[in-house]
Amino acid sequence: MQTKILRVLEEREVVRVGGATSTPIDVRVIAATNQNLVERVNEGSFREDLYYRLNVIHITIPPLRKRREDIPILFAHYLKLYYEKYKINEKSIADSVLERIKSYDWPGNIRQVVNTAEQLVTLVDGKQITVNDLPDAVRSQPLSINKKPSLKSERVEYERDAIHRILTEVGGNKTKAAKRLGIHRTTLYKKLNELE
Repeated sequence: MQTKILRVLEEREVVRVGGATSTPIDVRVIAATNQNLVERVNEGSFREDLYYRLNVIHITIPPLRKRREDIPILFAHYLKLYYEKYKINEKSIADSVLERIKSYDWPGNIRQVVNTAEQLVTLVDGKQITVNDLPDAVRSQPLSINKKPSLKSERVEYERDAIHRILTEVGGNKTKAAKRLGIHRTTLYKKLNELE
């Protein structure tokens, strides 16, 4: 499949399945992934030439835990979408719910937000969504919106950013990255496992 995509991008033409003639195309491809493609290229599971063909404009979108102000907006959008889909009257949302969803880390990122919104729309019977209606994981996480991040959490974020930045700069080569970071390669592997 990667070979076919590469050929379409390079030759700017496609051949219909079962067809014999090519059709010229003029398209812009927008691709998204949660994978580290530099690592996939280094391990041989992703074509290097396709990576460079796709990587024209690179935009990194931080996870939800790093842009908490977006969470209520996204949550409201998906609630509305499911109210319309299932033809259910909209419910009000308690302020405490908004505090909880903004405080929660959303390890499943946007997919988890979407699933939670659908669950609340379809399962809540009352006229208001309350904290008790939230999934256990969201409900039980301590509120942390107004708390300053701990020194440990700031150090972990700094390490994560530094390691990923240097890995990108050295094309995913972990030996070179460890050398640039001034640590042993096994220490780098250990930190990568801890930070993921």
